[in-house]
Amino acid sequence: MLSTQESQQLLDIANAGCTKGHIVEARTIFHALLAQNPDLIPASIGLAFSHIVVNEFEEGERLLRENILAAHPHDQDANLMLGLCQILAGNKVVAQEILRPLAQAGGNRADLAATLLEQAQH
Repeated sequence: MLSTQESQQLLDIANAGCTKGHIVEARTIFHALLAQNPDLIPASIGLAFSHIVVNEFEEGERLLRENILAAHPHDQDANLMLGLCQILAGNKVVAQEILRPLAQAGGNRADLAATLLEQAQH
């Protein structure tokens, strides 16, 4: 079993891999983390992100909705990623519906939600 720190380091590596085009490698890490801990929400978000960055918006949305939001509908990070997915897919009205409550709620993710909401409104 990995420690929390080890899991976080692997998440960081996989997320960086997504941004650098190493999608297969990143997905391998996300799948390994989820095999060890199916409830590791950041790994599920990362797996969805690995689809979003290559324009597989439907799959990214499906993973977020089915693997996280079905059980945790108010998870801010998952909803932020879903909002980003909708913006990139061109579904700006849907993105606004997702992001507006997050931006208004305050908390840790409100500023990011407000920034994404601004993008969705243009």
